[in-house]
Amino acid sequence: MTDEERRLLRLENAYATLAELAANQDERAFSLKQLLAKQDERTAGLEQLTTNLEQLAAKHDERMAGLQQLAAKQGERMAGLEQLAAKQDERTAGLEESFKMLVELARNTSERADQHEAWINELGAAQANSEVKLAALTDAQIRTDEALVRLAESQTHTDQKLEALIEIVRASRNGNSEA
Repeated sequence: MTDEERRLLRLENAYATLAELAANQDERAFSLKQLLAKQDERTAGLEQLTTNLEQLAAKHDERMAGLQQLAAKQGERMAGLEQLAAKQDERTAGLEESFKMLVELARNTSERADQHEAWINELGAAQANSEVKLAALTDAQIRTDEALVRLAESQTHTDQKLEALIEIVRASRNGNSEA
């Protein structure tokens, strides 16, 4: 139960008490009317009844003053409750505005997350494409390295053949110069 509900319950209880007091007051007023009717019939006890009526009237005045004070306090409490209700309305309006801003922020965050996800997907695709190209370059490098090895082997073989040819040419020159 919220504080406001408790306050409303207390206020309702106070109003019920006030209604009870008013009902009691009506009952007492009715008793006074009966006493006045009996006064006409009992002339002998006129002074005693007058005294009793004066006492009852004094109590009635005291009770009425108390009820007026209670009513004034209830009015003050009502004014306080109205102020609290106004503050609560302001707070509720502020919360509604805050909630609207939170919804907007959440929407913006969701849009940004979608945009980031799209960028990440694009980057993933670009990375996959780069990996394919890098694999092709690696294969080409391996083939180039193998070709260079074969070329070096061919060069070595060619160098060996040239050496043998040079030897043959020298030998043939030496043989011709000896002949």
